[in-house]
Amino acid sequence: MMKQVQAFLLLICVASVSAFAPSSSFVVRSRSGVALNLFGNKGEDYDEVVEKLMKAKGFTREQAEKDYNLYLSNPNDYMLDKGYDYYEALGYSNIMEGIMAEAEKSGTADSIREELAEFKRQSQMKAISIIGVFFGAFVYLKTIYEANPDAF
Repeated sequence: MMKQVQAFLLLICVASVSAFAPSSSFVVRSRSGVALNLFGNKGEDYDEVVEKLMKAKGFTREQAEKDYNLYLSNPNDYMLDKGYDYYEALGYSNIMEGIMAEAEKSGTADSIREELAEFKRQSQMKAISIIGVFFGAFVYLKTIYEANPDAF
């Protein structure tokens, strides 16, 4: 009986975590076609990417390596920081204000609003699903315990 409960709890944990796992692979291709390894180790293309950063942004080798290493250590935070800096330089108080204002200028505000609404809906569904799974697991385990407390 205890093994069944452990297997059930393991299944719940895996299902909950997989709801938030990214659907992309571990290697991402940049716009330039260079493969970026997201685990932070220096891959085959490390020097090539650093050289391109030096040329594109006028960085020294040390600055380019620092910038690229920041990206490799946490791509999501890196992109958020760059987005924040970009929109702050344009005079907006936050990223969302900047995105919406720029979308209004380019005429794509409606599609951006739809994408944001869809993202919000999916996030809420994931959250409700996970809460439901944990609530169901609690009720299931409580029922099993009340039926036979010695099995725990």
